[in-house]
Amino acid sequence: MTGMPTPETATDLVRLTRHWASEQPDATVYVYLEDGRTESDRLTYGELDRRARAFAAQLQARGLAGQRAMLVFPPGIDFAVAFVGCLYAGVVPVPAYPPEPHRLQHTLRRLISIIEDARAAVLVTSPTFLAMAQALVAQAGAEALKRVDWLTLDDAADADAWTMPDVDGATVAFLQYTSGSTSAPKGVTIRHGGLITNMRMAATAYGFQRRAEVNVSWLPVYHDMGLVGMVLNTLITGGRAHLMPPYAFLKRPLSWLELLSSAQGTCTAAPNFAFDLCVRKVTPEQRDRLDLSHLRTLVNGAEPVRAETVDRFLRFFEPAGLRPEALRPSYGMAEVGLFISAGTSGQPTSDRAVSRARLARHAAVDAPPGDPDALRIVSCGPAAAGSDVRIVHPTTRRALPAGAVGEIWIAGPHVAAGYWQRPDETEHSFGARLADSDAGPFLRTGDLGFLDADGALFVTGRRKDLLIIRGRNL
Repeated sequence: MTGMPTPETATDLVRLTRHWASEQPDATVYVYLEDGRTESDRLTYGELDRRARAFAAQLQARGLAGQRAMLVFPPGIDFAVAFVGCLYAGVVPVPAYPPEPHRLQHTLRRLISIIEDARAAVLVTSPTFLAMAQALVAQAGAEALKRVDWLTLDDAADADAWTMPDVDGATVAFLQYTSGSTSAPKGVTIRHGGLITNMRMAATAYGFQRRAEVNVSWLPVYHDMGLVGMVLNTLITGGRAHLMPPYAFLKRPLSWLELLSSAQGTCTAAPNFAFDLCVRKVTPEQRDRLDLSHLRTLVNGAEPVRAETVDRFLRFFEPAGLRPEALRPSYGMAEVGLFISAGTSGQPTSDRAVSRARLARHAAVDAPPGDPDALRIVSCGPAAAGSDVRIVHPTTRRALPAGAVGEIWIAGPHVAAGYWQRPDETEHSFGARLADSDAGPFLRTGDLGFLDADGALFVTGRRKDLLIIRGRNL
């Protein structure tokens, strides 16, 4: 693999993965623990490359380059192999939540919606999951799933039969479907170059160290924070990830912290609710057996960050060696790959107590000391270097000054190409321009927030949520 690009110069995930397979083939990239405590699978960079090439060769033999492949996997390392294998074949992977027997109608309906929207040519799953999935499909009578070819990682060819695909930074890497809680799921078109740029932005902001990062994650891999932030992130740093299933964390939150302790994890991420859950469920005796001193990056994101949650978590787990500056409130979304901003490196989390009354009038003004009506809003730090974050009046499309609340707009090379096969929605969300300067295009995030005088971003809510404060619509 001579002449392979380095992590600093690679513009696509195929060459980036191949770089690490050449540089450190025997280094571990993924470890999977079914219950969060017992290791059940492990993969090196060399094995990932070999297995990905073998699966890619089968996809290439079927003439699937340029097509979409649904990835429907239970938690485990097989998902990562299939995802990278698709990239190696020039096939566009589409991660999807597997159907659940106890919520079959809802989860199957969502899966079918994504298959039809993505126009998937094939559905890939694990051999052990195939029989159960097909039984569920038969039970539900889902015709759309019956029309799609099903493959497993056992359907692999000789790795030596693989050929390098025609891929560069402009090539579509994968489709990341949004939650679709109030509408049909939309596929965000993520290109290789934009994704790698975004992962480099995150690596710089969080201060990731080459070959020294140990990720620990229970996050679902069909969500951008789990996929990009925890699984694909290793391909930027050359580190490794210890993965456990979401249900193991939900059943026993302590298992996440125990894995961080035993693996000497340096980086992890979770939504705000997980931090509250740990404080409620972990006893002081259990906490005192933990060692969280290796943790350098503890991301709180994917939902509003609560100042009270941050306070409780840091106070409770400080005796376990957790450093306050490790906790990094962060803001991001699938439409940029993942990362937009994070609390400042090396500094404890900061927040502002603002007047609710003034916030209702779209202004962030500090509340007087002791004001019982004050609202604490956590800082998500400055925007990533190389990105352009503006606060804009959502109706007039004019840029707003520091301290004014408006819609958060983003521009930069990391912004996604748009929504798959949805030109009108793409133009509305990804083609915004400022009325006073015609600068753009910007991504309209749909989130509300403000920038302080130092450029730190504070997120106050969602536009579509119609946040009502003291009778006023924000």
